[in-house]
Amino acid sequence: MRVVLTKVATRQLEAILAYVAAENPMAAQRIVARVEQVRDFLSRNPHAGYKLPHGRLRRFPLRPFPYLLYFEVSGETVHIIRVRHSARYRRAFHEAELRFQR
Repeated sequence: MRVVLTKVATRQLEAILAYVAAENPMAAQRIVARVEQVRDFLSRNPHAGYKLPHGRLRRFPLRPFPYLLYFEVSGETVHIIRVRHSARYRRAFHEAELRFQR
């Protein structure tokens, strides 16, 4: 399966990497490597992770980093919709079906 990041997810990941790289460039590189590992894993296991209660949205952690990938599977593509810090609980993701722009 193909795994793509939406424009919003790409911007969020870029912001995370810029923030981390300012203090620790090696950590930012490790985050990039972990994202690539997870993308590869999701391409082989598109229904991995926690399915949110409403809709088709799923969540997968970027352990050991404190970030979560929110994604949905559509046809033969996994769309990574958002990249968020795990401490930033977003009620809307968990309580209602959402439609995200890709």
